[in-house]
Amino acid sequence: MKLETKFKKKFSEIFFSINFPFIKKTLRFFFQFYPTPSEFTYGIGSRCFDGQYVGFGDYDNLELEEVVEELKERQQFFDLGSIYIFQTEKNGFHFICLDKKSLRNWFNILKSTSADPSFIYSIKLFQNREWILRFAEKGEREKPKYVCGLIKKPKKNSIVSLAHKTFLKNYYGVNEFSSQLDDGITELSVIKYNTANRLK
Repeated sequence: MKLETKFKKKFSEIFFSINFPFIKKTLRFFFQFYPTPSEFTYGIGSRCFDGQYVGFGDYDNLELEEVVEELKERQQFFDLGSIYIFQTEKNGFHFICLDKKSLRNWFNILKSTSADPSFIYSIKLFQNREWILRFAEKGEREKPKYVCGLIKKPKKNSIVSLAHKTFLKNYYGVNEFSSQLDDGITELSVIKYNTANRLK
C-alpha cells in the first residue's frame, strides 16, 4: 500500500495505491482538493462553430520578454500567423492566435510551450472541449490588458477566425492583422463560469 501527496499552487492531489502481487496488478485512487469556485467571470472559447480551433495560451510567473521570445520562436517553428498578447497580472499573460487548426494540432503546439500545464490540459475537463480565456474582471482583479501583437503572415496562408478577429478589434481595440483570409463565421462562444483562482 502506498500513499503519495502532491501540493500545487492551485490545488492538492492525493494518490492512494494498493498492490495485489498475486495477480500482478495495482489499484490506484486519485483525489484532488481545490478551492470551491466562488466568483463568476466571463471568457471566450477557442472552439469555432465549424469545429476548428484558434490558439489560446496562459502563462504564469514569466516576464513579458520571456513570453514574447518563446512565442516568436513557436510562431516561426510552426509557421503561425499573428499572435496577440494580453497581461492578466504582473507576471501573467494570455495569448491568442487566430489561425484555425484542429484540436490535436493546437494541443501539440501548446505542449511545446511553457504555458501553464493546468490550462493546456483543461481541454479535457470542459464539456464543450474548448480552452477558455477570461476577458472580464475576476474578483478584485482587472480585466486583461492588450500588450502587443506579433504580426506575421504564415508561408502557408491559413484561414483565421473572423469571430475572434472581430472580438479583438471591438473589445481590445486591436487594429493590426496579417492579410489572411477569414472563415466568414461571426458567431463566438462567450462563457460565464465560476472561479476561485487568485481573485485578488
